[in-house]
Amino acid sequence: MAMTPGVIDNFDSIARQLDNPGSPSPEHLDLNALRLLHHYSTSSYATLDRITSQHHIWQHFMVQLGFEHKYVLRGILAIAALHIAAVDRTSIAGMLIQASTQYNRGLRDFRTELRAMSTKNSIPIVAFSCFTVINAFAAGQVTVLQKPISDLLNCLGLIRGVGSVMRPYWYSLLQSELRPILDNGWMCGVSGEVPELLRLKSLIQSVITFTNPHMATKYNAAVEKLHEVILEIQSAVEHRSTLALLFIWPTELSEEFMSCLVEQEPVSLIILAHFAAILSYARDIWWVKGWDEYIISNVDECLPPDLRTWLDWPKQISQAANQDGSPLGA
Repeated sequence: MAMTPGVIDNFDSIARQLDNPGSPSPEHLDLNALRLLHHYSTSSYATLDRITSQHHIWQHFMVQLGFEHKYVLRGILAIAALHIAAVDRTSIAGMLIQASTQYNRGLRDFRTELRAMSTKNSIPIVAFSCFTVINAFAAGQVTVLQKPISDLLNCLGLIRGVGSVMRPYWYSLLQSELRPILDNGWMCGVSGEVPELLRLKSLIQSVITFTNPHMATKYNAAVEKLHEVILEIQSAVEHRSTLALLFIWPTELSEEFMSCLVEQEPVSLIILAHFAAILSYARDIWWVKGWDEYIISNVDECLPPDLRTWLDWPKQISQAANQDGSPLGA
């Protein structure tokens, strides 16, 4: 069917405007961003967690959220760039630049949104917060960690931050498309005992209790919560996220215990090494892989010789995961 003169005139008018140097230029088509988005939508989304029934949230809902909130989209693109760098080592230099650029731009806008957080923008804020955690862990796959303990504490701080951001809006978030992901973190209350972990209480008793009974309580609480998490992971069925269960631990730690970790107090580092060992159970997820080895090795270097035998169990768990991927007897 022939086009009417009016339609042709409209196209001619648009063409003249584009040719006019004084007219606004059309938005630049960023091919790099499109490549990253394509990679995320076809590959990266399925690598963020092993719960296949929730992959559609990462693949479709998060991307749609990114179209509505640019900082979320930038978080997605940063993860895609890091994923490409992790699977194609020849692309590391270029992908790190893209990841850093996208993440930092997204972070700037995110901080502005965070200052005015409400029920209306809580979903994209929580989504980007999740991407910040993944981004921090993923950086360990494509860069050499100079200070693994400090880097992990940064990751744990981000996880704690996600919890703080969600807490005031928890019930409204449960009504959103994010609910399946949020439900991953429910504790069922599993009975049992992991003697290798509980024996840390004797270490606390001998080293901490007599000098600082108050801090001994905080240390014991950290051990008990980690013990609960391990039991949950051991009994977890396929539809439950190991990562979500693992990340319960840092959200439950006291500020006093976190301060001891920052100061690298030896007993607190031994407890951290036990947590790192449990991270090995999620080592089939690319952005977590290898963190157990980094941390256990770094803690080993920081401990006085008489305390290093307390790392025997974490080392055993980590080595077993490297060999057959089945730590904890799971």
